[in-house]
Amino acid sequence: MKVTGYELQLQIKDLKREVESLATQFDNGKTRFNGEEKLTAVEAYDLYRKTEDQLALAQTLQAVYNNKVKVTVQGTTMTLARAIRLIGGAGRGEAMWRAVVAPKKDRYLRDDTTRDKDKEYASTTYTLDQARTLAKQSANFASALRQAIQEANAKAVEISEDEL
Repeated sequence: MKVTGYELQLQIKDLKREVESLATQFDNGKTRFNGEEKLTAVEAYDLYRKTEDQLALAQTLQAVYNNKVKVTVQGTTMTLARAIRLIGGAGRGEAMWRAVVAPKKDRYLRDDTTRDKDKEYASTTYTLDQARTLAKQSANFASALRQAIQEANAKAVEISEDEL
């Protein structure tokens, strides 16, 4: 079967919604009044189990897809799965250095760089130029990862039943 990452994402999102809906219908189907049209708990659970199985298969397909597709990020070739795992940390790293370059003021006016007794001043462990450079590098890396992931998810890949 030939699939893209975007198709799998959409399918997984739809199946998750369906699972949530069936779980609610299960709860609502424990009782009913005469003439009321709704799924019984048994019927809802039956559909719930089938949908959970479809979801598990779609997530397995996605895992195979993510490990099959290769991306190149700043000269390093890796699996899409690895790039996806790296994007969270890259985004956090970007935010950390951005906060150093343009810090927010403490709304309670506390100053963590001084101590009261004899006014000892703490110095930074980096220069402002280093911080700017690292902020730019981390932003570029996060951006390169995002771009590679977007491009990779558009690729159609053949996945056989044996790979599941």
